[in-house]
Amino acid sequence: MNSNCIVMIAIEDSFSKHIHKDYFEITIQAWKNYCSKNNIDFILIDKKLDIVPHSKWVKHFLFDYIDDKYEKIGMVDFDTMPKWDMQNPFELYTDEFCGVLDNN
Repeated sequence: MNSNCIVMIAIEDSFSKHIHKDYFEITIQAWKNYCSKNNIDFILIDKKLDIVPHSKWVKHFLFDYIDDKYEKIGMVDFDTMPKWDMQNPFELYTDEFCGVLDNN
């Protein structure tokens, strides 16, 4: 087990107007490859807990899925892909908590 992990939540939700599975299979593989190359554990959450009514709330229950065994955790959306040569994000910061502001 590595000290860092990337977590992706990719759940097809019956409440959604869109079918996401068509593209998240591609992004899952991209993140798996990137994590393997950079010695980062990749964790895919593809089922919601019974206590969670909507898949968009799963991120609030992250530690129910993965425990507290990692030093650093990155959570990515299923509609993102890593650039093949991007720097390891865990080497970019030393703070306890970081985030990315998306203005789009």
